[in-house]
Amino acid sequence: MRVPATTANLGPGFDVLGLALTLYNEVTVSTDASETAVQIRGESDASLPVGSDNYVVRGAQAVFAMHGRRTPPLNVEVESSIPISRGLGSSAGALVSGAVAAGALLENEVDPMQTVFSLTEIEGHAEQLAACLWGGLVAISPPDPLAPLGAPGRTPVAFSLPVADELHIALAIPDLRLETKRARAALPHEVPFGDAVANIGAVTALCQGLADGDAFLVRLGMRDRLHQEARSELNPASTDAMAAARDAGAWGACWSGAGPTILSVCDDPETAAGAASAMVDAFAAQKVSAQARTCTVDSDGCRVLEVDGEEVESEWLTGEESPEEG
Repeated sequence: MRVPATTANLGPGFDVLGLALTLYNEVTVSTDASETAVQIRGESDASLPVGSDNYVVRGAQAVFAMHGRRTPPLNVEVESSIPISRGLGSSAGALVSGAVAAGALLENEVDPMQTVFSLTEIEGHAEQLAACLWGGLVAISPPDPLAPLGAPGRTPVAFSLPVADELHIALAIPDLRLETKRARAALPHEVPFGDAVANIGAVTALCQGLADGDAFLVRLGMRDRLHQEARSELNPASTDAMAAARDAGAWGACWSGAGPTILSVCDDPETAAGAASAMVDAFAAQKVSAQARTCTVDSDGCRVLEVDGEEVESEWLTGEESPEEG
């Protein structure tokens, strides 16, 4: 199967917005194994588990458990192109690929929304899980604590938002790791009322701008006053890199998830290439090496490509449900 990288927040949409990118891992899962084993090629890390604690396996376990089934021994092979601990959803991609594989192996429908929020208990970032599963731009609405048990709204809800086809994404991926827990620890416990209001206005403009492909609204909307400044000391070149992208013609720039990758939104591939190069130069000026990448928005999400050697249509075997469009 093919599973996309994702970015989260997009500046002001902290813990709410997720976007799937055309940067993929290829994952093969089979039950032809006497014991669970995971092989990872490409982007990897020596600390990644290669047994039942691997996130691909844990994603599969979550879906088997939903059906009251014991997870069989799994043979997992991953061709990885998604960098680890760089704010590009490598953990979400692993969990989702395992969940989708389990759905295919069970030949049974799995509730997509239930799957996302079951996996959230493991990974914690529903916006990236939902974007990875469905593709495109996704928003997460928090649960209503006053809703009766079992009623709609008692659990978070994922919404699919429109996004223009012509967007191009520039990435500068630094050669350093930033664990999400460390990035979380840098956040303030309280924020000024004015900053919260500013982010509400910004995310509204951003969503409309992404839907319409409107440069002005994206530029206006990709401003954040909740988390990026607080985290800047963890990634000192981030502010310069974002400014360099905008100077190179990008509509706006932001941290990708918890970083350290910096992302910018552009209107054509040439501008995206220039913005990525400018961001890499900004990192180099502070003696941080970084890789320039460009991509677009993935609209398919995680897709099963074949089952038992037979090609299948690009629908998840659990059905065609997707988040309700907002």
